[in-house]
Amino acid sequence: MYLATLAGLGFLYSWLWGLNRADELWFFYLAKLTAEGQLPYVDFVFHVFPAGLYLTAAGLLAFGHHVFVLKALVAVIFALTAGLTWKVLQLLRGQSMHPALVYLPLLLLSPPLPGAAYGPFAYLFLVAALLASLRALAAPSWRRWLAAGWWAGLAVGGKYNVGLLAAASVLGAAWVGGRWRRLYHLAAGTAGIAVAVVVNLLPVWMSGGWTEFSHQVFATKGFYLKGAAALPLQGTVVHDLPRPVVLTTAENALRLGLRAAGYLTVALGALALVRLWHERRGQRPTVGVVGVFLAAAAAGAFPRFDSEHVLPVVPVAVVPLLLLYQPRGRSRWRAGAAAVALGLVGLTFLLPVSSLLAGVWQPAQLPHLTGARIAGPESQAIEAIRTFAKHLAPDQPVLFIGPYAAFYYLVSGRTPPTPHLSTLLSELGTVGQAQLIGQLQRGEIHWVCLQRWPWALRPATLEEFVTTHLTPHGEGGECSWWHNPNALSPVARE
Repeated sequence: MYLATLAGLGFLYSWLWGLNRADELWFFYLAKLTAEGQLPYVDFVFHVFPAGLYLTAAGLLAFGHHVFVLKALVAVIFALTAGLTWKVLQLLRGQSMHPALVYLPLLLLSPPLPGAAYGPFAYLFLVAALLASLRALAAPSWRRWLAAGWWAGLAVGGKYNVGLLAAASVLGAAWVGGRWRRLYHLAAGTAGIAVAVVVNLLPVWMSGGWTEFSHQVFATKGFYLKGAAALPLQGTVVHDLPRPVVLTTAENALRLGLRAAGYLTVALGALALVRLWHERRGQRPTVGVVGVFLAAAAAGAFPRFDSEHVLPVVPVAVVPLLLLYQPRGRSRWRAGAAAVALGLVGLTFLLPVSSLLAGVWQPAQLPHLTGARIAGPESQAIEAIRTFAKHLAPDQPVLFIGPYAAFYYLVSGRTPPTPHLSTLLSELGTVGQAQLIGQLQRGEIHWVCLQRWPWALRPATLEEFVTTHLTPHGEGGECSWWHNPNALSPVARE
């Protein structure tokens, strides 16, 4: 009952706080293509492991091709993560704890943000691996270490850097708790990891996309690592880049305050671990395992330590904090804290409703997005681009360049002329940019909708080619339109 309510509140949060037209709609579009029968890595580029994409595609097949299915899935993942966190605390405290003490802080500090599902998917199984490792530490057996490895392997299938860190944490826990059968338990944990990874990658191998998978997942990571580390400093503070979701001043103030509290929670969680290590000498192996998993969760945010990557660490960070929590009788402080938390939850849901009633945003009337939050300026810009694209002949391919490329393919109905459905440098790399420039030179792409952001992941080489070799056709919505003078007729392209 508690988890169902939490999932419902998570979905409501994700709906009221808008659409992320970059990451969320990119991932949704790829899941939609997968549900329609296209193959990841073969028919379109995808730069992470496929488990989260397959799960989302299955949801779309079962419930329809609507972004609310993705939001509901992320909300369910959030609720399950919270439930596992509570289970971890129940195990470590050895006494009952009301779920609200866990669920309420997580709803405020680590909510289901509008975005892709693979990150939350990976952190869900990192917490599952932590719980399984603690159970195996308490009562060692090869079956329990096999289960811990299995959960860590599933985390690899979501986001492989998080999953590999979780796998290393499981093996570290097995080493700490193995005693005389240490190697036996290490082997069981390793086997669980390997089986989960193989099961996850089996569809990739069967589809014939193994070579493409290897290149897409690993070959462009260098560009991401070089550029993404600077992204938190290249947002609204330095370059005034647009936010993924347009918010009112009050909404943004609440958002920034709660996200700052999320960062503080991670730091306080680390300090709480130090205190537990000194105060509970008899429990040091257990405290050490929690510490290793917290370090793994935090390291999984590298190289982008922005809120979207740090907030998933909060569920692990609250574990040591709540282990120190020892209620004794009645306390005005606890009553006051509960009142503040409930008030913040109320604001979290009332502010977006207030902005809806004030006309700041309205439910979208877009394909696959009906009812989702879209702000007035966003809606006008989107409609301008859709109108321009609609008046182009179907046999005139359009390339969208910018963070919202996949979103515009989705809402305009245009078929992408390339398997690169995201034109960020982290996906294209040098090779991808050269491929698109080659298509432009051969006249295979007629029109380009160029949305230029001054940030580290912009495809600068491709953008420069467009602005120096194509003919400008004016501004429209969020992008400038460019016509290719080398454009081929449909007969010539064939």
